[in-house]
Amino acid sequence: MGRVISVSITGAEEIKKNFSALATHFPAWVAAANVGTAEDIADQARRNVKEIDAFDTGELYSSIKVSASAKGRSVVVYSDSKHAPFIEFGTAPHFPPLDAIRAWCARKGIPIAAAFPIARAISERGTPERPWLYPAYKVGMRGHIDRIRNFVGGELRKLLA
Repeated sequence: MGRVISVSITGAEEIKKNFSALATHFPAWVAAANVGTAEDIADQARRNVKEIDAFDTGELYSSIKVSASAKGRSVVVYSDSKHAPFIEFGTAPHFPPLDAIRAWCARKGIPIAAAFPIARAISERGTPERPWLYPAYKVGMRGHIDRIRNFVGGELRKLLA
């Protein structure tokens, strides 16, 4: 005949307490990890703006922000600069305002006389895409799962100590 195996578990109250604490704190730990990743993405996006020489007036650079929902489950990295998508995705052919091109030429040390030919070229070809946010997102998200794992693991060790 078969043998009978008996198992007894001790410390059930301790296990319940730990599961309760985990259920209570886990969402906040994940939220903190989400915000940390979003801040890293925003920092990388700012570096990218400088690397692709889209700094010019600094408007795009300073417009990069992070917004998190109250519980941190939803986190957004964005720019409220009106020209941010035109740099990220480029533009179709259009005739830009000459005053804006003249001001850009002055800031870049390009002769003002070049403004009209530059505007005409944009009217014929548009502007190329120069992604700065999507590459930052890809870099930031590579380590996000590890960030959650490390953050939750560290906080869990503190809680159970």
